[in-house]
Formats: sequence, structure tokens, C-alpha cells
Amino acid sequence: NSRDPNRHTADFLAAFLRSWDIGKEPKPPASRPPSSGAGPARSGDSRVVKLRGLPFTCTAVDVAEFLREYGVRDWSVRLCYGKDGRPSGDALVAMPSPAAADVVVKEKHNASMGSRWIEAGTARGREADDFLGRVQGRGAASGARPAPPQRPP
Repeated sequence: NSRDPNRHTADFLAAFLRSWDIGKEPKPPASRPPSSGAGPARSGDSRVVKLRGLPFTCTAVDVAEFLREYGVRDWSVRLCYGKDGRPSGDALVAMPSPAAADVVVKEKHNASMGSRWIEAGTARGREADDFLGRVQGRGAASGARPAPPQRPP
């Protein structure tokens, strides 16, 4: 799809917007070289797993322990919170590859964590892109709310 922004470089998009602003016909994009696997992953890679139905008391360490056989570390887990600052029972987990994410989804969907049944699926779109940006240090905004600030003891 030629309208998919993931298919275009940042330089092309900037040139397109400049052309649009001055009323010129934008040049068609040059063909983009195939991805080498290096650089930031995109949500189309499906390497972000979304877990739903987690116990509200669980931590990133608990989620990492639930997925330890897949090499998940607590720093690759992001718990989601509602507008009220309470845990939503969802988490996003960055996996090392799309294949690893597929295995987690197949093996952990409907698995139990304590007394809860966990849904596992792949996150896509902006949610996944923003999360991968945070994990990879790009600091993008996300639809999933960050953890509320910790109160001093």
C-alpha cells in the first residue's frame, strides 16, 4: 500500500509535505531497499506481545517470570494503567523477534497466572511502535499510560 507511512523514509515524507505546502506535485517515492533487520523494529514485525487479564497486583518482574522461558527481562515489560492511575490488567512485552512473539502468543494464550486466564496477542499500530520506541530509547509517546509516580516511603 503506497499510503502506508512505514513504507516511506522520513526524507521522502518531509519532501512530500514541503511540496504539498507550496502546491507542487510531490515526486513519487524511490523504491525503498528491503529491511536488513537492523534498526528500530516496526509494528508490522509483530514483535510486541500484548497480555490481557493480568492480576491487578502483578509487577513487571511477575510478567517477566511468567515469560522467563522465552528470555523476557523485566525491562522489556510495560504494565498499562487507566486514566485513574490504576493497573488495567494489560501489559506490553518486547520480544527479540517476530518469531519469538509468535511462539509466546501460541503457547501462552489462555495460560493461567495465579487464578487469572491470560490472553496473549500481538500489539500493532501506534501502540506497538511507541512501545518499541521507548524500549529502544527513542522516547515516543504511547497510548498505554506509564506507571504512576511512586510515593516516597
